[in-house]
Amino acid sequence: MIAVSLRRLRAALLPLLLLPLALTAQAHEGHEHEEAVPAAAVTAIPAADAPRLTLTAPQFELVAVRDTAALLIYVDDYDSNAPLADLQLQVQSGSRSTQAEALEPGLYRVALAALGLDNKPGTAPLSFIVRSPQWQARVDGVLPAAASAKADHFLGEDRRLLFVLVLLAIVVIVVRVLRRLRSARS
Repeated sequence: MIAVSLRRLRAALLPLLLLPLALTAQAHEGHEHEEAVPAAAVTAIPAADAPRLTLTAPQFELVAVRDTAALLIYVDDYDSNAPLADLQLQVQSGSRSTQAEALEPGLYRVALAALGLDNKPGTAPLSFIVRSPQWQARVDGVLPAAASAKADHFLGEDRRLLFVLVLLAIVVIVVRVLRRLRSARS
């Protein structure tokens, strides 16, 4: 009876022991089966928790996202949600002002250093002057502060350590349970 329950316990715990190993498996060089992503597209995908500022005007909607070294600015038509191309986009922060670089239709980029925001982790008041051949508009807002880098570091890069610790804890629990079952059998 105890031998049967011991076999069942082993069979039930084996998938739990292997789960952390499966979660830490990652592809390495040469295992990229998808098409290469253009460099502009890679810079256009900021972190999901990156600080965002959304502003609207009658002609457009603007979303500014703070990335590690740049401010990515998405501008689309307010009515159709289509990206707006051929815009002149000027960004102001305090006494600094700079022209945004167009990356693709509806996507613009400004280096944080050009606005004096590269070493400022807090909130940032910003003004955007958007010019098209038919209209001009100004919108103002405050970009929220960036998330804590220490929390991002632990959850991002040290994820493997967390899985290894969970695996080690599971192994210790299994060993203790097996020892108790063996001593109960004796």
